[in-house]
Amino acid sequence: MEPLTEHTVLKESDHPKIIYKYRDWRNKYHRRILTQQEIFLSSPSEFNDPFDCCIPESFSMLNSDEKLDKYFNQFVIRNIDYLKANRINIPKYIAFLKKDLKENTAFYQKNLNQRYLKEGDMYFGIFCTTKVWNNILMWAHYSSNHSGFCVGFNREKLYDYHLTNATAASVIYRKTFPLIDPFDDFIQKMFQKSHSKANNWRYEKEYRFYFNTYPNELTIEKRKIKITKECFNCIMIGLTFPENQIPFIKKLANNLDIPLYQIYTADQTFKLIRKEIILP
Repeated sequence: MEPLTEHTVLKESDHPKIIYKYRDWRNKYHRRILTQQEIFLSSPSEFNDPFDCCIPESFSMLNSDEKLDKYFNQFVIRNIDYLKANRINIPKYIAFLKKDLKENTAFYQKNLNQRYLKEGDMYFGIFCTTKVWNNILMWAHYSSNHSGFCVGFNREKLYDYHLTNATAASVIYRKTFPLIDPFDDFIQKMFQKSHSKANNWRYEKEYRFYFNTYPNELTIEKRKIKITKECFNCIMIGLTFPENQIPFIKKLANNLDIPLYQIYTADQTFKLIRKEIILP
């Protein structure tokens, strides 16, 4: 696989016209996407993938004295006031850190992983969508076994109107865990951290918006983003969506000026189709 670059992140083919969000109708917070025109930026600990947005830089990539010197020289620059205030012998301290990191790489990596996970929950905000509306597994996993709903968004308007500060692109699915070199290009590192998932999740065909607000914490209220009706494209309801709720969700679709579709199984194929619902 070629190295990730700024061009990789921004290439046009990576950005679909319409993106979709599967939701559980029974969850009152999920319904807010329609009733309040509100999307929510999740934190990594809320995901069902324990590796998602939990990929820090790898100390194993500091595999030469030159890299170690550069890494700890930068560490000293960032912490010079503290080191001077505590009268620490800097050359001696760097020599100790280099030796200790070489001998205890796993310990340092574990501590970095834990700190990265904690900081991720404080500063990372992710809005996950998908490129497909007719995935059987997605309806089962994220729309309560086909009883929920799925919202289509105009990706460009959603980004331009409300999410311009996000890193927005398709997720890259990988067979191997990415080892991130601390000295890689900054854009490349951030994209690998935020948009890398195991190959097992490939069926999701995910397109995501990622925010890193460090050093400003993302509170619950800041994670809620109101969006305009122009960002909505359609609503679809699952195979077993409660029939008595159809008039209500149809009213929500009318308020947004978008069509409402019902999902059905196609005849003699493992496919899902949709038909627009027309109510009096």
